[in-house]
Amino acid sequence: AAAARVVAWPLAGIAAAWLAFAAARAADLPLRPAAYWVLLAAALALAGGWALRGRGIEGRLLSAVAHAVAAVALLLTAGDAAAAAGVAGLYGVALGLRALGGGTVRRGYTVAAVVAELLAYELVLVAGGVSVPEAYTAPAGAAAVAAGWVAARRHPRLGSWTAFGPGLLAGFGPSVALVLVTPGEPLRRLLVGAAGVAVVLAGARLRLKAPIAAGGGALVLLALHEIRVVWDHLPRWAPLAVAGALLVGFAVTYERRLRDLARLRAAMTRMR
Repeated sequence: AAAARVVAWPLAGIAAAWLAFAAARAADLPLRPAAYWVLLAAALALAGGWALRGRGIEGRLLSAVAHAVAAVALLLTAGDAAAAAGVAGLYGVALGLRALGGGTVRRGYTVAAVVAELLAYELVLVAGGVSVPEAYTAPAGAAAVAAGWVAARRHPRLGSWTAFGPGLLAGFGPSVALVLVTPGEPLRRLLVGAAGVAVVLAGARLRLKAPIAAGGGALVLLALHEIRVVWDHLPRWAPLAVAGALLVGFAVTYERRLRDLARLRAAMTRMR
């Protein structure tokens, strides 16, 4: 009967996970190696969910059990970033294979596979003791921007801040903050500035508001930081002379600057 199958398939997936864990522990394996046995049960349950995809709720329930079992396998590796990276990476492969199986959930499995592999990458960095923040934030920001690009192509009315804002802020925010609070860091300042210029140019080319604002904001903050760095090395009269020259130039071209600002505001308003 359908009701019996709806109950039986999830119970079968849970029983397989318990069997895998019990077999590993009976073989005197520690918890972290046992996690891979549990992960194998999750992969089998995921394959079973794909095989039952034509039966509606039965396949969905078995797939949900597979995800829960994979989460348990990840919890079994707590305290060992390398083992956790292995579990996340292998389950990401399983999710990617499931996405290749097609169906209405293909997009969701593709996103889940990318997230799992990104998590595995971050855990590998933790296990290796990598302390450069950009090694963590840049891939996450790039993945978020890529996801926003796909979403914007599917939904043309989607605003650029919704599509690209989170990824751009994740990519620029930590690096700019480190530049502002950490002395020195010339290479980071150079790379962040180059990335800001590239993002602004790309936003202008594609007529997107978020890249121009995010990249431009990063460049403005970097410029203010450079001015502060150079300030102490200048003669005391030099900043006053430069400020006076700027004020005179602004006063002479005041009307033209107002028109430029109005055109810029209108152009930004027309962008999405």
